[in-house]
Amino acid sequence: MFADEIRRAIEAASRIALPQVTAQLWRAFGDGHITEAEAERLSALIEARTLTGKAVRFAQPPSPAEPRSTEAGDTPQVLPGSSRRSVGSRPRTDASMERRRRWAASGRLPPGLAARFTLAEQAVLALVAAETTRRGDCRLAVGHLAAIVGVAETTVRN
Repeated sequence: MFADEIRRAIEAASRIALPQVTAQLWRAFGDGHITEAEAERLSALIEARTLTGKAVRFAQPPSPAEPRSTEAGDTPQVLPGSSRRSVGSRPRTDASMERRRRWAASGRLPPGLAARFTLAEQAVLALVAAETTRRGDCRLAVGHLAAIVGVAETTVRN
């Protein structure tokens, strides 16, 4: 039930208001109001809204009563020779996902700044902040950062 309220808030929110909705989402997850699967699904919805600017509905299939829109911008176009890839890095193991979440939740980033980044990017920034605090600068290579945090090297470069 709480997940439905957040989903409606995501669909109704402007792109500028999405960081506040994101904060509500993770606060609800932290308080145990929504499950991890619901949180991931809602997070993907927020990310899709951030990228496209349009309301995207993942949680509910279209009802027969709703007319389908056939605007040119509604259907994704796949260019010839390009492969369809999902956005963001995906963990290969449960251990890497756990490392990523642990680093992201370490509290190194202020909430306003953290809301602008994905969970993987937050984890990388938290490690860079920890290294900078410990040594005065971060001398870890891109591959080493990725291995410690549990993300892909391209995510570290972002």
